[in-house]
Amino acid sequence: MTMATRDLEQLYVATKTLECARKKCVPCGYKIVVHARGDDTVLNQRPELCPRFKAAVDSTPVFPLVETQMKVLLVHDDGLALTSVLKGYLSDPHHLSIATAVPKAQIVKACPDATKRIKKLELQGVKFHFEADVASLSEYGQFDRVIWNFVESATSSTLGPFFASVGTALAPNGQVHLTTKTPGVVAVAAAHGLVHVGSLVFDRSFCPSYKVPYSDCDTFVFEAKATGTASTAAFPDTVPVTATLVDAIVSTCLAKSNHDTTKLTKAAMKKARLALLQKKKQTVDVPYEKEYFDLMNLKPKGKKHKVKRKQEYEANQEGKERPSKRVLPHRMENGKRKKGW
Repeated sequence: MTMATRDLEQLYVATKTLECARKKCVPCGYKIVVHARGDDTVLNQRPELCPRFKAAVDSTPVFPLVETQMKVLLVHDDGLALTSVLKGYLSDPHHLSIATAVPKAQIVKACPDATKRIKKLELQGVKFHFEADVASLSEYGQFDRVIWNFVESATSSTLGPFFASVGTALAPNGQVHLTTKTPGVVAVAAAHGLVHVGSLVFDRSFCPSYKVPYSDCDTFVFEAKATGTASTAAFPDTVPVTATLVDAIVSTCLAKSNHDTTKLTKAAMKKARLALLQKKKQTVDVPYEKEYFDLMNLKPKGKKHKVKRKQEYEANQEGKERPSKRVLPHRMENGKRKKGW
């Protein structure tokens, strides 16, 4: 098996994610391992196939590193996907602010429904800052968490102004959360005085309603000053990810020997599909069908009912004189059939 290098330095995983992976959940196993290719490992699966994902669809979203009473600033959430979810998670929507460099007209042009969504969020207390300058985030207040998800580029030109100003926008013990799969953000943050206190494996199962472009990433946590190495206090309900843990996940959760990888034949797949359709087909068993339709004044439909009604009609005609099939002559007037006949 060949495995790409996984940066395990100060990397943590949520306890629920690890427990799910140990129960042979393939998506959760790949969230920890990320890269596992070989003849003895199963292929990765969609995150929606995680049992916790299905169970949490209708439940309240959870953000492991954000508490409900905190003040949060979202950076560049142009699609409002995280804004809508986080607004319902925080105890007070007035604690949520959004800063984006994109003009409001451009967001509305990309999504015509955004006008109503923005207006509704503003009425609920969410603050929007369009055409915001990330180099002066302190103008918008002091925040416990500054979140920027799915950073595509880790260059100094992109993140330099952000890291240079975000320290002044942090409240005491505040943190900066960057979700990305580019570990180069650590070096850029260090160049501007921010300290990397740890990273958390991104798990979408905590918030299924949050639509994301990809899920094989980590949330990098930064603080304005050094607080020593990351501890369980900074990352509650988490477990450090070590090389031993990764090897254990690969050998147990992702091993083909622990999964049923037999492929069904076409005949078996067709039989299973027909059985599923038969199960979904709803049948109504009415003991006194004719009396029920007569009582409810319903008109039966379908070929079965037509045949049944024809048989009933023929049974009622027994012993009766059949109507003649002779065609009566038409009454003519001036060489044409008279109206009314």
